[in-house]
Amino acid sequence: MLLNLRYFLLIIIVIASCKHSDTPSPQHSPSKCQVIEFQVDYGSDSDAFVYLYDEKSILKVVTGSRDINIERNNDGQIKGVDWFRNGTPEFFYNSQGRLEKIVSARGAYEFFEYDSKGHLSQSTWFPDGDHGLETMYNPNFEAFVSAAISKFNTVTDYSKKESFVRGLGLTICTKYLVDEKGSTVSEFRNMISTSPGHKFGDRVEELWVVTKYDGKNSPYNSADWRPISIYINKGSLNDDRFPELGNVLEKTSKFSGFSGDNCTRSYVYNEDGYPISGRHIDKNLDANLNLTWRYNCK
Repeated sequence: MLLNLRYFLLIIIVIASCKHSDTPSPQHSPSKCQVIEFQVDYGSDSDAFVYLYDEKSILKVVTGSRDINIERNNDGQIKGVDWFRNGTPEFFYNSQGRLEKIVSARGAYEFFEYDSKGHLSQSTWFPDGDHGLETMYNPNFEAFVSAAISKFNTVTDYSKKESFVRGLGLTICTKYLVDEKGSTVSEFRNMISTSPGHKFGDRVEELWVVTKYDGKNSPYNSADWRPISIYINKGSLNDDRFPELGNVLEKTSKFSGFSGDNCTRSYVYNEDGYPISGRHIDKNLDANLNLTWRYNCK
């Protein structure tokens, strides 16, 4: 159980998928309070992470059970982070400085789109393999599926057809509907249909989870943290991608037969509106965690 909770920590460590915005986003936009430490208490054990920055307030190293060095490209953007000890992915950015693509060490691809206000609006994940579907990527997912089916119908080699079927079957497109006034995000997932009688290429889009935010300051709402948050956002929680809305208060599963996203959180804040302590409760993981943050505030 403790191992499950520690993996869960990697998911929640950063608290907080269609067109690109024309509004530039600086790569290192400083926040009033810069998070320097995060600790999670499991009850019988605890873990702590320390965030080290340089003199320009740029994140350099995350220390904990091991050191995680932050690699950067020639433009000072985060190039990749070997967060899960399974190889360093490569990050790619659009002209506004927002993360637009991640290529994992195994060759899986994930593409990101944003709305006119800069909120993440869509993410499309392709599994590793020789299917080549990532080369056909289109932000219009329905148009992509149509083109993929057309290409499949022209393939004659059996092994290539098999790879194509596997690749399209595992491809997931996630669309995010952001309600700024209500501080909520509704997540819709487009996945392969498993209903009786379905044919190749049939897919369904269903509401997966709704997340409620507190509208206050997230420790990780900076351009430096955003690509890390998007990358490590794996598993049952999906709150890292919207720190601009604050910190998660509640997640409610909406997909029938799935309850892995249900959780609640509560916080105590400092005078600048950043959480300094909190409690995370997830009955599915039998998790009742106490969370603590430390900052350098201007």
